[in-house]
Amino acid sequence: MIGIIVYFNVLFNGFVWDDFTYMIANPAIHVFNLFSLFGVNNQFNGPGYYRPIPAVYISLLWNMFGTMAFFYHAIQIMLQIACSCLVFFFFKRFFSVSLSFFLSLVFLLHPIQTESVAYISGAQNNLFFFFGMIAFLISTKENQHKKQFLLMSLFLLISLLSKETGFLFLLMILLYQFFYKREYFAAITGYFIATITLYLLIRFSYAQDFLTKNSTIPIALLSFSERLINIPAIIFYYLQTFFYPAQLSIDQQWIVTSLSFSDFYLPLFGDILFLIFLLVFGVYIFKKKRKLLNLYLFFVIWFFLGIGLVIQIFPLDATVSDRWFYFPIVGILGILGILFQTLQTKKKITRNLIVGIAFVSISLLSIRTMVRNTNYVDQLTLFSHDAAISRNGFDLENQLGAMYYQANNIAESRKHFQRAVAEMPCLNSTSNLMIVDQQIGDAQAVTKDKMILAKCARKTKLY
Repeated sequence: MIGIIVYFNVLFNGFVWDDFTYMIANPAIHVFNLFSLFGVNNQFNGPGYYRPIPAVYISLLWNMFGTMAFFYHAIQIMLQIACSCLVFFFFKRFFSVSLSFFLSLVFLLHPIQTESVAYISGAQNNLFFFFGMIAFLISTKENQHKKQFLLMSLFLLISLLSKETGFLFLLMILLYQFFYKREYFAAITGYFIATITLYLLIRFSYAQDFLTKNSTIPIALLSFSERLINIPAIIFYYLQTFFYPAQLSIDQQWIVTSLSFSDFYLPLFGDILFLIFLLVFGVYIFKKKRKLLNLYLFFVIWFFLGIGLVIQIFPLDATVSDRWFYFPIVGILGILGILFQTLQTKKKITRNLIVGIAFVSISLLSIRTMVRNTNYVDQLTLFSHDAAISRNGFDLENQLGAMYYQANNIAESRKHFQRAVAEMPCLNSTSNLMIVDQQIGDAQAVTKDKMILAKCARKTKLY
């Protein structure tokens, strides 16, 4: 009921952002054909990523509901609630029912989750997590046997085919077995090797989908050493957004190019403070709560594995993205769960204070999420809002320019294309600006656009 209340206003939103690329302009999903959906001739299976399960999911919905966005949103809200229930059962294996309920509520309605709920094409996060968490819960059963190993492997394979991040569930299951059920570790490892082998055969042999680099994304244009100086700001973004989700935006393409105080040293200081907290708390657990040590290490590793996948060691299609925190958030919630458990007291005043803080936190997070949901009502609202607060909203400005151009509002279109080029000169935005400049007959501007285009082309070829 809480999930339905908080996400109720999502139901009346339309399609936004890449929904048009993955659904409206993706004829491969308009006809339900498993051979086609598992192939490479649709937008879900492109260079560098292979996600046929979301393609099957969207194709099924498309063939049932067409362009009626209401039903896509309704099912995605149910998916988010289902994932939150799995998180509750997961935490209940380690914490009290009330604490597990609180932690799963934070997972359900935290504003950072909006991108995975209100954005239809973000359903791949719900899908990989749903199947991966089922596999994990199976792995925690007391008596393991061959049928459970097979079932676990099946759900992990589906998670991997939903999103590559599903591989993290495989690692965490193995870590859990190592900590708590070492007698099953070797057997499960054998099944997982077979699962990975099957996944690689499907992806590289059948679909022939290989890893490539997107040379049009700012973070991908940086060398490995240049991407390293972005890591403190990236980690700090996720920590800051989790604890203080004030500004939320899609399509974040900002990059750190110098060791400035605001972009490098300040985020680095924040990250170090967080690491010091983890270290000090870990030492306290080692000395005072030794029984919780394995569980603490388990959640710390869960968090860092999830974050490690999105800190641009391998360049992604944005610098940061709220939906990429879908897996790491469980790790940080687990750490907080252990913290709350160590603060347990029999004093009624203290317990009431903790309950009060929890209630206020849930209320504030719910309100922030409901407000954020309204930004997703349509393309224009989302792009206009997020471009205004983005550190580098060149792509959003380019999208706005394209929308106004299609509406034949050339003056407004040109203004947004100019902003996009000013923030980050690139092939797409500069080409669009040149088309508009040609249309209004500004020869001097067209000459300038051509010079920028040539420079962009040379830079792209460099990488």
